[in-house]
Amino acid sequence: LLPYHQPPRLIIIHATRSGIADHTLAQELQSTINWYASQSNAGNSHCIIGGDGTIYWTAELDKQAWGATYLNPVAMHIEVCQPVTIVPYTEEQYLSAAFATRLMCAMYNIPRLQAASEDYLGIIGHEQTQQGKSWRKTDPGIMWDWEHFMGML
Repeated sequence: LLPYHQPPRLIIIHATRSGIADHTLAQELQSTINWYASQSNAGNSHCIIGGDGTIYWTAELDKQAWGATYLNPVAMHIEVCQPVTIVPYTEEQYLSAAFATRLMCAMYNIPRLQAASEDYLGIIGHEQTQQGKSWRKTDPGIMWDWEHFMGML
């Protein structure tokens, strides 16, 4: 993974989304970890958050992860386990995502604000980025409670 050449200005929230509807959150986590274990997928995000809130750090925080193509040099990435769009996120996932976000914000002086677009500093959903829109990404999606999450920061 490449080092950041300038401090990141965005934190992008992603959902794992294997698309396997009968996956439990534990199965979704394991399949994501297995996918990341493939060398070609290593470092796809800085962390994965399991259904029980366990944070699995998958990339060094001073290195670029590969979660959103052209935004990687200016963004940090958090993956939250969710097999399909209708599975609700757990309170433990919100707590851990907030912890990881606060850590990243403190490290790089990223404001704890929801960014209006990728052109601003702050926190944004993958679906809200131009890359996410052009690739028809829907994460973290309608089940992600932004107001609840941002209130934890």
